Amino acid sequence: MAGDVGGACDELEQAVLLCHDPTAAEALRHHAHQYCEQLKQSAEGWLYCTERFVQAAAYRDETRFMCLQVIEFAVRNRHDQLDPQQVLKLRELLLSWLRVPTSVQASPPFIKNKMALIFGLLFVAEFPAAWPTFFIDLKAVWDVSPHNIDFYLRVLMAIDVEVVDRDFLRSALVLERNSRLKDAMRELALPFIVNSWHDIFTAFAATPLCALAADCLGVAASYISWIDISLVATEQFLTHLFVFMSSDSLREGAVDCFIALVSKGMDPVAKIELLDSLNLIGFLQTYVSRRQPRNRSMRATQLCGVCVWRGYECMCLWCGRHRFLM
Repeated sequence: MAGDVGGACDELEQAVLLCHDPTAAEALRHHAHQYCEQLKQSAEGWLYCTERFVQAAAYRDETRFMCLQVIEFAVRNRHDQLDPQQVLKLRELLLSWLRVPTSVQASPPFIKNKMALIFGLLFVAEFPAAWPTFFIDLKAVWDVSPHNIDFYLRVLMAIDVEVVDRDFLRSALVLERNSRLKDAMRELALPFIVNSWHDIFTAFAATPLCALAADCLGVAASYISWIDISLVATEQFLTHLFVFMSSDSLREGAVDCFIALVSKGMDPVAKIELLDSLNLIGFLQTYVSRRQPRNRSMRATQLCGVCVWRGYECMCLWCGRHRFLM
């Protein structure tokens, strides 16, 4: 069974079910685990699992997740061994899944998150040289279903985790790679990404699907710390934040973006100009006035602390600049 990667479609399903069945005989479970591991290690396992994932909608979620684990393993460990035709085949199969209106909608969060991770890994491996239209291609399937916009945001977060997140220890080689990727994104993709945020805010903030706008604010807050400040310290973006202060669903996300903005490391003179443009006092007054005292969260305390600290920072920067000018 383990050596026959092209075997019957339900063979994989049976193996996965045995792996998760605590009542199955130990020998059968061991054999099933062997099958799954050999499928993962097989040179063609990624293709078998990608085709099954895309085409076999009747699979149980556990089996679909196993397929994604095999694909993830291949992208992480053997992507450089795939020839250009295989790379295109994998990409097209995954994009074809997004073109089916119910694909994302019918998938539980753990499936969507794993698939978003795979797209994030493909981004790391292929952008910009092999897949310069990565973000354009993902945005192109928005019209298929609003759930694809949710998936797009999950991919953006997966990229942030893979390339930017400072909570992970990374080797010097990976840090160098990530630096190149961020530079490529700044040059080729970030204006497009930020414009996509505006599209989401405009289309969904005032609709029953405002959760998409809230999720988008979460993505933006993560990206603000490292992208060019000129992309977000704009009248358009700040107007969104102030408008969202009136929405119970979007207020907290707007505050997170505001905190990311005022916490951004910058040149002293530019920082003074940024803090002045953000209207700190007005934003804080708006936030406090929109919340009843009993509902004030830790984020309100955090925001107040940030404003006080940034006010002190602004004073120090101003004094330093004044002494310099003297």
